[in-house]
Amino acid sequence: AVMLLLLGAVSVFLLASDETRKEWLIAAASHAMNRELAIDGDFRMTFGSTTALQASEIRVENAEWGAYPALFQARQLDASVSLWPLLKGFLDFKLFLVQPELTLETSESGTGNWQLGGANGESTGSGLPVMILPREISVSDGKFSYHEHGAEKPDEAEIKRLYLATLENQQTLELEGHFNGLPLTLKSDGSQAGETGGLTRLSVTGQLGKLNIRAAGSFNQSGEAIDPELDLAIAVDSTSLRFVNGQLVQRLPDLGPLKARARLHGTLSALALEGIEANLDSDQGKLKASGAIGNVANLTGFDIDLDADTTKLMGLMKGLALNPPFELPPKAQAQASLSGDWPA
Repeated sequence: AVMLLLLGAVSVFLLASDETRKEWLIAAASHAMNRELAIDGDFRMTFGSTTALQASEIRVENAEWGAYPALFQARQLDASVSLWPLLKGFLDFKLFLVQPELTLETSESGTGNWQLGGANGESTGSGLPVMILPREISVSDGKFSYHEHGAEKPDEAEIKRLYLATLENQQTLELEGHFNGLPLTLKSDGSQAGETGGLTRLSVTGQLGKLNIRAAGSFNQSGEAIDPELDLAIAVDSTSLRFVNGQLVQRLPDLGPLKARARLHGTLSALALEGIEANLDSDQGKLKASGAIGNVANLTGFDIDLDADTTKLMGLMKGLALNPPFELPPKAQAQASLSGDWPA
């Protein structure tokens, strides 16, 4: 009886008009997110071994306490899902977005507007145990902003073009845009994709302002594990500590060059940063740092050793916007160790 009811419901959905499907989808998604979903433009669905959806003028409303009207909006969305891999537990999909805007913000209590679900942010359903396999993702003319409560300015990114694809065992990544006003580029270099749900070899280079980025390693989503594993060797170098326009970085002195490397590894929900080695060598002083961070997401498990040596202490203090009331000796050496968790 349950199977007959399910087949009947599927038949009704398949035979319904696109306008009717649109109304059903809006109602179901709005209920699941506890946010109003609006599709003010065209809507079309096609069915087969690949199920596709096309929609325009999409908008997801913000939290009630939010300062902005929409959490997400896009001029055009085209998405498709391959059904046969889905039956085996793989969400093999393609997604194309034109002029998407994602606005994230936190409340005074620290709640994020991206927490969807019930009235208190609880999920209204259980997640499906599927592996996420983005076959092709394209974003053009996108905008992203993060507004932390109490911060002077938001972090903002503009994505002129993002293209991520896994086609014929080749992993392609191309990103061109700006972050906080500075040019941002990322590009894969010889990345090899494995079998469905398998091991992918990664090699990526990029630049953010004065910061050069190189990363090489692997991304593994195999077996029954739902949380993918990442293992990357990362190296960065910059002509200055002040390589981006972030609030914290802007308070740093314009010193350089800076070179650093580390290993980022673990599951995506629990990434650790190990083997940290950073060296700053400037005419005002030298700084060395080494150690590890147990969990990058919540900044816990710090274990960092610092070694500083300067012959121009007053110049360094002024560069940090620190003005001691008395003259300090020009030369100073210091060693320190930091361990524990970042304050919540």
